[in-house]
Amino acid sequence: MANSMTLNIKNASTATQSFFIFQQPAGFTGGGTVYSTSLFNAPLLPYASSGAVLTVSLVQQPGHAYAGAQQSATAPAVGQIAGGTTAMQDMTLSAPGAQTPNTTQLSTDPLGLSPAIYSTAPAAGTFRIVIPSFNAALQQFNAGTAIANIDQSITLSSFVSALPLTNLDCQPTLILYVQTGVEPARTIVDFTAVSQNAARCDFTPGYASYAVTYAANGTWSVTPYLTKRLPDGREVLVPANL
Repeated sequence: MANSMTLNIKNASTATQSFFIFQQPAGFTGGGTVYSTSLFNAPLLPYASSGAVLTVSLVQQPGHAYAGAQQSATAPAVGQIAGGTTAMQDMTLSAPGAQTPNTTQLSTDPLGLSPAIYSTAPAAGTFRIVIPSFNAALQQFNAGTAIANIDQSITLSSFVSALPLTNLDCQPTLILYVQTGVEPARTIVDFTAVSQNAARCDFTPGYASYAVTYAANGTWSVTPYLTKRLPDGREVLVPANL
């Protein structure tokens, strides 16, 4: 499996388009409303007149995910920026018969996530964030899954408002979406709305990248690529359907 999720986006329409990327929300146990954020946003000229391709790579290790937590001044709402001090820890997802470091402890003053340790409770394919006591009337913390960008910045890709003295179990996904529009990175989006007619790129099978093309009629084409090792040891990308 690849160590990153890469999207190569081409604009085959006749006008400049703005594209944003977001992730299918994780499954959560122990929280309320699930929020999604834009991970990246940039304009792209038509390919025919510019030759431009937009490439976005997000770090993703096999069997791993990133737990994320964030202190916020306000409760989350669609259209707002999910900003503030953010912490992240590399987690190994629970697996049958394996003692994986699958649990992290949130600290609130100051904000942080402890290095992951093993616990027996999280179900297979999940990790756990242990939420301590805090005054929810005065403090707002978001917790969930995070994305590590190539530049080492952190974005919460999907999250819930943390509840005091709870265990938050997260089951991350490896599905990215590309949509047209202006949604700056870290903006909270309405996943149900923006995922309609978006390009869907599922990295679960271990694909290394997707070629994503936006056509003049507003439709998408997506082609997954796998890494193939040649007899001489070199690695090349080949379409997954070959």
